[in-house]
Amino acid sequence: TGKIMLWIVGLCLLISLPAAADLTKGPYLQNLDIDRVTICFETDLDGQGAVEVGTDTGYGETFTGQGTAFTHDGVTVYQYKIAIDDRDADTLYHYRVVHGGVTTEDFSFVTEPDHLTPFRFVVFGDSRGGAIGSPNIEHEAAIAAIIDEGPALYFNTGDLVSGGASLDNWAYFFVAEHDLMANVPL
Repeated sequence: TGKIMLWIVGLCLLISLPAAADLTKGPYLQNLDIDRVTICFETDLDGQGAVEVGTDTGYGETFTGQGTAFTHDGVTVYQYKIAIDDRDADTLYHYRVVHGGVTTEDFSFVTEPDHLTPFRFVVFGDSRGGAIGSPNIEHEAAIAAIIDEGPALYFNTGDLVSGGASLDNWAYFFVAEHDLMANVPL
């Protein structure tokens, strides 16, 4: 009976633990400027999100924000856009996202250089196609090649996905471009 009691106590503890959030998209970078960037992500759990930022993996600063609910086909997710400001130009920063008991791996971004410094960028397009479980090999190979080039930003001329109204198409897009979008603004 002692083992049964321990099992019941353990089960009760598991049931009472809060659910851990899943990042359903991201993180990804937007609105890069000389002194700021916006770090975006999506999760399946409401609440306050945080981005820890620093010039090394000790981070040092935390920026927070609330998600905005988005419901499609009866499924609600929460989209976060957390502005990171007061940065130095042309500087490498490390960051990680913290939400709902989950902390992501380390990512990084470089703030925009002053307007006289040369920088590398990539332009590509027509990345549409593919799905979770049925990847677009050409799209994923292009992303790997772009990562190897080390651009400061990249542009996609379109079509990003086969059908913009399909969340499944976007889910694959964010999976295929995750390693690039988390470190380089699109």
